[in-house]
Parts: sequence; structure tokens; C-alpha cells
Amino acid sequence: MFSIAQPSDKQQVIDLWKIAFGDSDDFIRLFFDRVYRDEQTYVIRQNGQVVSALQILPYDMAFCGGTISAGYICGVSTLPSERGKGLMSKLMYQALEAMGQQGYDIAILIPATPSLFDLYGRFDFVSTFDYMLEDIQADSSVITGRNSVDIIEIKDFNKFEINQVSFNQLFTYYHAKQLQRQDSILHNAYQFEIICQDRWLGDAEIWVATENKQLTGLALTDPISNDIISIREIIGDNEIVKNQLVQSILNIHGLQRAKLRVPTTQSQSVTYQSDNDLHVLTSSFSIPYGMARIINKNKMIDLWQSFNHALLPSDCKSAGTASLTQKLLLDHFHPPYMNLMLD
Repeated sequence: MFSIAQPSDKQQVIDLWKIAFGDSDDFIRLFFDRVYRDEQTYVIRQNGQVVSALQILPYDMAFCGGTISAGYICGVSTLPSERGKGLMSKLMYQALEAMGQQGYDIAILIPATPSLFDLYGRFDFVSTFDYMLEDIQADSSVITGRNSVDIIEIKDFNKFEINQVSFNQLFTYYHAKQLQRQDSILHNAYQFEIICQDRWLGDAEIWVATENKQLTGLALTDPISNDIISIREIIGDNEIVKNQLVQSILNIHGLQRAKLRVPTTQSQSVTYQSDNDLHVLTSSFSIPYGMARIINKNKMIDLWQSFNHALLPSDCKSAGTASLTQKLLLDHFHPPYMNLMLD
């Protein structure tokens, strides 16, 4: 039977999550203590046991100059003994219907494996949120002669005297940069705090650049692997600050290479002027990451037409959900962006 989760279901949902995803106990504790809500969780029970579950987490999304409500579907899981019986399909269809009733404008998700892109396509989800990787080589010349910029690792928001940056300062800076990206998933202060806690649990890092005690850049890394540091997100006042931030992180760790995740809206080749020479970063092809499915067609069409000062062709308005999602989100200059989700 499909229903919203009850308080008595929580431990069963946790147990199902452990079976399906194998996340660390620390992450599971963080998620179910700080993120989980019964009213955002949908389950199927059989003989009193939760056999399938998913959660819908509320986010905002910047879209065509406005803000829409996005429901992030996560934790989609079924007991191994009950897989292949159509339970996940039933759960997805019921959840999408519930999202329409609750006023969501769009549904988003991140397939756990590449094979699931086709599976979610059956529910009219479209591969929407891609990213690229910049392969960056160490260049010590970039960080010489610029003593006015300080590079600080944030380890604990409660230690202001060490960090010199408070959480409010960090989020305000991050949020302002979020809004500069068109058509992107937004994080509120609470969600950003969870992101930071998740970074620290997984031996990742948070770095900032400051100049004259003012924030000028932010970088969030993943754990170091194979002598390469992956920088999951980076923002800055300009490209020179971002490059100096990357090079400083490489220098501090004594590494020669970084992989930097960037939106697909960035150019294929980015050139930086360092003190001594040019530093060129070359990006790779786009990598599929997340999917989207329009829920509120009328609102999305109205926003698109208002922003683009044009009317959609009548055949687009009457097109299927997947085709309309493709048209509104992908057929323009700025592909949408999603990052730092609890995936």
C-alpha cells in the first residue's frame, strides 16, 4: 500500500537505505537526523513492512529570471527480494502525482548509475544537468607575488578566530554567486550547512580566498584519490582568484593535478594571465549528472515565454512531458546546473 511515511517507519526506511546504497554510518546519521522528514517520504508496505521508499526534498531553482519549486527525488530503493515486481514504478508514478498536488513546478533526480538514465526516462525525465571537468596542472608561478590574497581552510564554523570567516559570511557569498548562474538549483542556508557538514564527514575540504578580509573565492573539494584532488565546486570574483585558489590547494597538498567541476556554460578553453606566463586549462566533454521532469507545464511555459520575449510554437505546448522539458530547459544558451546535492 502506497502512503506517506509514519514515524514508526523511519527505522525501516533507514535499514532499506543501508541495503540499497551502502553509505557510511556518519552520512546516514547526518541525513536522517538533519534532512529526513516523514511527510517528505513515500513508502509501499507489505504486511506492515516497508519494502520500497523514496523521498522528495524541496529546493528552489532559478529559471528564466524567476524562481520555481523543485522536488529532489532521492533514496529510491526497494528490498532486493521485492525487486522486479513493479513496486518502484508504482512508487514513482504516485510520487509524481503527489508532487503535482503539492505545487511543485519540476521534479529533479540524480541516477545512481548510468543505466538508470534510461529507466527514469520511462517516467519522462530528461538528462538535463551536465557538467565538465577542467584538468589543471600545478603552476607555482600563479601563487607567487600575490600576498594580498589569503587562502584559508574552513574546518569549523564555530572557530571564527581561526577561520576569520563566519558561516553567515560564507553562505551570503555563496548564495550571491548561485544567483548569477542562470537556471540552477539553489541551496538555502540550512541546505548549505548540511553540504558543509557532509564535506567534513567524508574527509573533503572547504577553502576560501580572502583579500583585505573580504571573501573573494570559495572551493569545496572531494577526498584526494590517486594523487589527484577533485574540486567539486569553485566560485570566485574573477578567474584569476579562482585559479590562485586552485593552485594554492595543490601547493598545500603537494599535488601536481586537479580535476575541477564546472558548468557546461563555461568555454571549452579558459586562459589565465599569471605573473610570469599564461596558464591554460582545457576542459573535457560534458558528463551527464542529473535529470528533470516538468510538473507544472503552464507556469514553466509562461516563465519561458516572458523571459525569452517569444511564444512557444503550439505544437510544443501540446507536446509530451519529456519533449517539453527538453525544449524549455535545454534549447537555449545556458544549460541548467545542479551541484552539491546529497547524492
